[in-house]
Amino acid sequence: MKILISEPDNYSQEALRAYQKLGEVRADKKLSREELLSEVKDAEILVIRLAHKIDKEVFDAAKNLKIIACPTTGLDHIDLEEADKRGVKIISLKGETEFLNNVTATAELSWGLLLAMIRKVPQAFDSVKTGQWDRDGFKGVELRGKTLGIIGCGRLGKMIAQYGKAFFMDVIACDPYVSRQEI
Repeated sequence: MKILISEPDNYSQEALRAYQKLGEVRADKKLSREELLSEVKDAEILVIRLAHKIDKEVFDAAKNLKIIACPTTGLDHIDLEEADKRGVKIISLKGETEFLNNVTATAELSWGLLLAMIRKVPQAFDSVKTGQWDRDGFKGVELRGKTLGIIGCGRLGKMIAQYGKAFFMDVIACDPYVSRQEI
């Protein structure tokens, strides 16, 4: 079985070993669109992330393709109708809620950015790099008692709400599918 990994940078070594048990793996560099179209012709499994749009042109080039593996929840970069028409199975993280509930990186990054902005970290950092230090010029605000508004309270929204509560914030949210008790 021939497996093409189009974006191997920082790829899990454990995952690579699992693919190698299935067959011959090509994962030596991130592929350009032209390289993808050339290399996919023999692939039976195509492993992608988000760099490529997998459209009719890619499916036309991929004569032996049986599976597309994509470690994302969104699949809008894959022409699902074309995949279905050609009998190509899509494997993704969509619907893998038990696993995804333990993936907190996006919510943590959101909080990191929020904290950096309210505490003026980028501006203070730039000031210090130029040899200045104006402590009073970069005062931020405290979160305790502030209101955090969240639009959409799915998996990530709920995590962000929990972080807001840990900062003793009043958390409000708008999501027609989630009750107040779930937030």
